[in-house]
Amino acid sequence: MTYLSAGDLVFPGQLRRDREHAHRAAQRVVKLLGWDSTWWTNIELSDAGHKWNPVSRFTFDGVVAGTGNGFVVALLQVGED
Repeated sequence: MTYLSAGDLVFPGQLRRDREHAHRAAQRVVKLLGWDSTWWTNIELSDAGHKWNPVSRFTFDGVVAGTGNGFVVALLQVGED
């Protein structure tokens, strides 16, 4: 969630927001949903880079969604090159 919130899918290495601020926000969301929450993402990170399954009509997209404690949250980033 921090990576998707702070990084730029179109231009890797460029930040869309402060990474530490994004990390603190992600921690608050995890705490809200609880440790027994369930999470999904369309992004697979590896040492060789990342790949994803599209969820939108945009060239680049990434989503992280979670559910727990009666809440559902979703973070979606889209972009075009």
